[in-house]
Amino acid sequence: MVRNLIIGGGVIVLSVCPVCAQGLPTHVFGISAGLGITVINATDVIDYISGVASASNRLDDFASAAEFFGTSELCLSDSWGVKFEYAYLIKSYDVDAGPVRLEYFYAVHMPTLMAQYLDFQAGYAFKFGGGLGYHFASFSETQRGAASRDLKSSGLGLKFEVEANTALGEHLYGLISGDVRADFMSTLQDANGNTLRIQGPAPRNAKMSFFAFGLKFGLIYYF
Repeated sequence: MVRNLIIGGGVIVLSVCPVCAQGLPTHVFGISAGLGITVINATDVIDYISGVASASNRLDDFASAAEFFGTSELCLSDSWGVKFEYAYLIKSYDVDAGPVRLEYFYAVHMPTLMAQYLDFQAGYAFKFGGGLGYHFASFSETQRGAASRDLKSSGLGLKFEVEANTALGEHLYGLISGDVRADFMSTLQDANGNTLRIQGPAPRNAKMSFFAFGLKFGLIYYF
């Protein structure tokens, strides 16, 4: 009878948690961290800097930026899970503007809540999903030897992602992912409400909105 209870209990456990049956830890909660490279098109920022820079320094519409991330995620069933990600993107430019040299730097804080479709197998996992968050950006313009001009922006960000994990140990997995982002952010303003103004035939206020896609690498630990 004891043997039958043990067998029956095992069947119930494997039925309720099919992920466990495939060799992953009993509690499918994971944390991850890593970094990657993002290709970003922040149209208004490019137009503003290019308008200030000399004609020979017209910037490319797309540029590479560094991104760092950390996540926590929870498996809700054998096929679905949720993930919270905090990512931090940074980019800088150094341009000539006539007789002076100007430095530009922007950073975007990107907390994002996502839903994921999960495919766990022995030794690897495949996930894809998407979500949104409210993001915050800072932008600075500095002339060497002078005080910087600091502005801020915020707005809604969307993200879609494909991710793969491969086992490095019982709980530790390698992570690689590709993603696409679209952020719809407000006009860049300083503490006094002054905006970043794009000069040209049709002057306008600059926003920190952007489109980006990237490749990320990291480690994920399942508890």
